[in-house]
Amino acid sequence: MAAGLNAPPDPVGLYEPFTRHGELVFVSAISSARDGAMITGKVGRDLTLEDGREAARRAADNLLAVLAQAGEEVPTVLDDGLPAVDRDEVWAAGFESRESATKAM
Repeated sequence: MAAGLNAPPDPVGLYEPFTRHGELVFVSAISSARDGAMITGKVGRDLTLEDGREAARRAADNLLAVLAQAGEEVPTVLDDGLPAVDRDEVWAAGFESRESATKAM
């Protein structure tokens, strides 16, 4: 495991956390799970903005841990970029701070 990274959470089903095909790594079920607990919900409805940020941090940490497990070097992954998230999947409709939250990311 790369220095400074937590181990990824154990899978909760019958799946592999990643599959490699040549230079591509496909990941599965990246979540905010840590120490048996998960942060779930939508910001502005179920979560505060800070709770949402913590869930995103945990998910990013888990993603990097799985990629490190797959043999990828974290600086290379970060240089290549990470996929975008559909903001409507994260924030509840009408959440007033979504524009300022987006600019803060």
